[in-house]
Amino acid sequence: ALAARPHDRGPLRPGAVLAATAGPVPRRVAALLTSDRTTGHPPIRTGFRGRRLIAAALLACIAFSAGAALDAAADLHETVEVAQGEAAH
Repeated sequence: ALAARPHDRGPLRPGAVLAATAGPVPRRVAALLTSDRTTGHPPIRTGFRGRRLIAAALLACIAFSAGAALDAAADLHETVEVAQGEAAH
């Protein structure tokens, strides 16, 4: 949208006006900021149980990611020691 062709400018604007004051991007932003939205998804409502389930899933992902990072760090350390010839055989 930022690289729109000159013939897709929309309404006529003076040449001295900055490009950020009119054009397709500011029109889209203005449309998104209007409060009277006719389309879109209804707000997501989750109960207490749903929030606990989401929190548990997020915690499991964080724990798995941390475990994988620690395992990768240990493997890297061992590889560096082998490369330096310091590994105990």
